Amino acid sequence: MKLPTSLIRPANTGFLDETLDWFSMEPQHGPAGDMRRVTRKMISSQEAGELLVYIDMTTHRCVGFLAGDLLGDGVLFVRSGHRGQGVGTALVQHRIAEHLLMSETMLQVRCDPEASAPFWQKMGFEIVQHGGHVVGRRAIPLTLGLFEGTDVAVGVRFLADDPRKSGDQPALASFRVAARRTPEGTIDLMERVQLLDGPVDRDSLYAEAIVDGQRYLSGNLASGAEPTLGLTREGCGWLVDTLQLDSA
Repeated sequence: MKLPTSLIRPANTGFLDETLDWFSMEPQHGPAGDMRRVTRKMISSQEAGELLVYIDMTTHRCVGFLAGDLLGDGVLFVRSGHRGQGVGTALVQHRIAEHLLMSETMLQVRCDPEASAPFWQKMGFEIVQHGGHVVGRRAIPLTLGLFEGTDVAVGVRFLADDPRKSGDQPALASFRVAARRTPEGTIDLMERVQLLDGPVDRDSLYAEAIVDGQRYLSGNLASGAEPTLGLTREGCGWLVDTLQLDSA
């Protein structure tokens, strides 16, 4: 039987100490404060059970880590001499699988250093400038279960302006989704509908649902008011699993 050549696992205190030791010897890619920030993140992540390490089973040494999640504050680092060998890719894929188990699909990372942006782009993240930083964002597709009900044709569009005032306009994003109308009157979608934030904060954003040819419009999602149509603000964007037409 072929034995695995690598292992990804949560770090115990032994692996944390080993990783902190070699990380402190790595060439710094930014100010000393960045090194201290990452070190604090590693320690707090290990205490929370959120520090993943990549173990080279040939040497039984940690050669990379992912501290925290991919929802905004995670830190990925691969040891010099082990880059370009799939270590970072494996760590990110492992964490994405964990997020999917929790139905967490709106991912965001800070590209720190900025030279890491091509890696995140290769991992399917959209790279944007936001808040003075280069960040990567990705919406992971999620298939939802359909319950009893009547099949309906559903379309969802996100619009930059109120269509009642601006008339026809190109959609920021549009989706056609298999769905069912439940006995309670809600519309369960087979696929989660998601819209990532743009590089610039919007002061106007609307969602329009078309159900069996009838249109339903949300309020201004960018206004800070309670969202309608069943939409939810999640991390770096908007999502909806179930349309609630009575709230439109």
